Amino acid sequence: MNLFKELIDYLQFARMALWTIFASSFIGIAGFVKTGSLMYGLFIFLGGIVINLAGFLVIKRISDFSGSLYHSGSREKDHNAVIKGMYDTAEGLKLRGQYSQAEEAYLEILREYPKEMDARYLLALLYELNLYKPEQAVKEYSKLRLEIQEKKISYKYKDALDENIKQLEDFLKDGRN
Repeated sequence: MNLFKELIDYLQFARMALWTIFASSFIGIAGFVKTGSLMYGLFIFLGGIVINLAGFLVIKRISDFSGSLYHSGSREKDHNAVIKGMYDTAEGLKLRGQYSQAEEAYLEILREYPKEMDARYLLALLYELNLYKPEQAVKEYSKLRLEIQEKKISYKYKDALDENIKQLEDFLKDGRN
């Protein structure tokens, strides 16, 4: 399931529907003023809405429309907004106790944006603290530590990362004895 693309499609559809209603209302008013018939103006208004919505649905079905193609502004600004939205969704799911959905959301961030180190760190924390999967947490922490070492970058959670790995490895070692 591609949760974020579905959300963007829904928001784009809602935006398009509002613009359609706005434009159709002016056309309907013009029809009413021109003919003096309220029914004719209402007919034009509703007809415009139906035609536009039907056309959008056909286009969506045929082209597998993704609203992300239609963001306005710079790519970097849109990129950051999309990532922030993805993080907000994952954190919201986590806060509501929907840990498996939050896991899926973090994994989706990593599929879409594999260089997002915070997503990997937050996923590892989720495994450690909420899903009680210490082996998975160690794997994610280790992947992150390896990436930091290979790229020789300074990562804000590096010290916490090393401590978390050590604690989990000790916990796993004690659990196996």
